[in-house]
Amino acid sequence: MTETWHDGDCLQIIPTLNQRFSVVLADPPYGDASLINDSIAMCREVCDGVTMFFMHLEDIARLNDPPERVYAWVKPPSPKNFKARFSRFIEGIAVYDLERGPCF
Repeated sequence: MTETWHDGDCLQIIPTLNQRFSVVLADPPYGDASLINDSIAMCREVCDGVTMFFMHLEDIARLNDPPERVYAWVKPPSPKNFKARFSRFIEGIAVYDLERGPCF
């Protein structure tokens, strides 16, 4: 198995790729439901396994296609987060396509 990492905006990178992936990890733009849904749809089209998206929990509630599983990642407090709302200490992880790929 060849391991390849692509770092950048998935809406720009994915159309340039001519390959399939077994795992996709993405951090779509926060707060823009249209861009989030577009990002998820595009990533899932090129993935034969598990796709995971890191996002705010309120963004998960606005998804067109609900994930199969949602995990909550409780982030450790940091000085940059003290002015933010408490919910920003918790990041959601939306997971799709568990039946096609490895289960964590």
